[in-house]
Amino acid sequence: MTIEAIHHGPEDRRRAAPRASAGRFAAKWSNARAALIGYLHGKGWNGEEIARHLGDGTSSATIRAAVQRRYHLPPQPSRASVNVPMKLLRKTHLMAEAERRGLDPEELASRILNMTIEGDLIGAVLDE
Repeated sequence: MTIEAIHHGPEDRRRAAPRASAGRFAAKWSNARAALIGYLHGKGWNGEEIARHLGDGTSSATIRAAVQRRYHLPPQPSRASVNVPMKLLRKTHLMAEAERRGLDPEELASRILNMTIEGDLIGAVLDE
């Protein structure tokens, strides 16, 4: 008897068969992974941030496609962006602090601003 002659039923074949995805074969994601992606998307993370967080080589384009086509999630809430002019020395200090904490400089600046505002510390920071 050959291996081809053994029949396990359609459920086993469907589970074992690879799925074509954008010209290459990819395994299905687990429910836990899909839930994590949905959660992070809902928190406002973009595809690049989610891909970096997963750290398994999944591209941001794959994340965006999954969010839009496979999971049919609503568009990501827009996040306001603010340009903050900074002298080079301060920017260098911010970048060093961000690296020490394992963050992007933008993320560290965002955290500092948010904590200052949420903690009602603007007066303390500005000596008012």
